[in-house]
Amino acid sequence: MKRVACLGFSLLCAFLCVFGAFEAYAQDSVAVMKIDVVGSGVDAQAGMLFEALRREVGGSQFELDESGSDITYSEMQMLTGCDQEDDMSCYSAACGTLGSSMIVFGTMKDGGTTRVVWYNCVHREGQYRGIIREVPNAVVTDQASAAKLASDLIVGKMGTLIVTSNVPGADVFIGGRRVGMAAEFASNAQPISLLSGRHMVIVRKDGYNQDPGIELTIEGDKQQTVHVDLTVAIDENKIKGVMKITGWTTLGVGLGSLAAAGLVSYMQYDLNNAAKAAILGDKDEVSSKFFTFEGADRHKKANDKGKDVLQITNIVLWGAGGLLTVAGVTMVCLGYFYDFGSDEAMAGMPKIDIAVTPEYQGVSFGWRF
Repeated sequence: MKRVACLGFSLLCAFLCVFGAFEAYAQDSVAVMKIDVVGSGVDAQAGMLFEALRREVGGSQFELDESGSDITYSEMQMLTGCDQEDDMSCYSAACGTLGSSMIVFGTMKDGGTTRVVWYNCVHREGQYRGIIREVPNAVVTDQASAAKLASDLIVGKMGTLIVTSNVPGADVFIGGRRVGMAAEFASNAQPISLLSGRHMVIVRKDGYNQDPGIELTIEGDKQQTVHVDLTVAIDENKIKGVMKITGWTTLGVGLGSLAAAGLVSYMQYDLNNAAKAAILGDKDEVSSKFFTFEGADRHKKANDKGKDVLQITNIVLWGAGGLLTVAGVTMVCLGYFYDFGSDEAMAGMPKIDIAVTPEYQGVSFGWRF
């Protein structure tokens, strides 16, 4: 009993530790790392930028993480064994070592030329995992320029986005929030104001397949245009319902045609027997189930009595009945067993391209083997 209690307590402690570590990692904390200095004579500017970045993060909605304040990104590369400067896996390795959800790091060269990066390590709904914002070419000479660069990175500049689509009026979502509608032409679109940085743009419209999204970078004081093509969605249940009704109806007509063809075939057989009896017999009147030949001209009547009409009717009925029956059975099977909404069709069956209007008022089929 004591062993069970000890085991339960150990599992509880392990769960609390893991959960606590996850919470610490998942919170919106930003670790500002020391600025790498390449060259000489810019140590003071690098210190100004480091403090300006810390102040900007501290004054934002994010929590300042102290874990990166005593190490530069190049030192972190040596610590984690990453030898590529602009590799996302190295960025994530730095996040994991620091235990922060976001990191800010940069490099300053002679003359104060600076590159700073803000990287998000944790993917959550409405947020993009990767470089949130980057300022590749800025010059830091004093506290004012350091403060401006820090603001450009953490707060960001405003840019504009134009979204066009083959479906005018489709809703545009950025970061999980609806921000406007797509237009057919850029000249008719309403510009969407966005902070500079990486954004996920998704376009949606009822009756159309959901757009997987486009990752793009907005640059401050610039306008960018993106076009999204939406494809019509398939309501599998409606399609199957139409296939079942159409299939059973077609099958019924086909079987009816085959039954009629059988009757006409029997009439042909009866006509042939009656005609032979009328021509070869000595009676003035020869009758069968469907035909009667009488009088002196019964020989001529037997030869002319609708043989060609019956033969042509028989061929048409057999052919139409066979085709309709096969088509009806095919549509019934598709209606019950074919997965119209999946790319994995039934083995041995052709792939079917289907186009349905959003209002489901029309259906068109195209066979593709």
